Amino acid sequence: MPMYEFVCRECGHRFEELVLSASASLEHIVCPSCGAEKPEKLISAVAFTGCSASSCGTCKPSSSGST
Repeated sequence: MPMYEFVCRECGHRFEELVLSASASLEHIVCPSCGAEKPEKLISAVAFTGCSASSCGTCKPSSSGST
């Protein structure tokens, strides 16, 4: 279930909406602030979280025995 970010074309309100299916029509999305139909879908960056030895400092590099 993807989360999409929208901006209302009428009032400029930015909001997120959980869509039940990636193939579902977005025609039913309305602005929660003013009720306007067909807000603009924004392109959002995806954030991945995880741990790598170079980024967080708490992970230890693997000691694979390489020299």
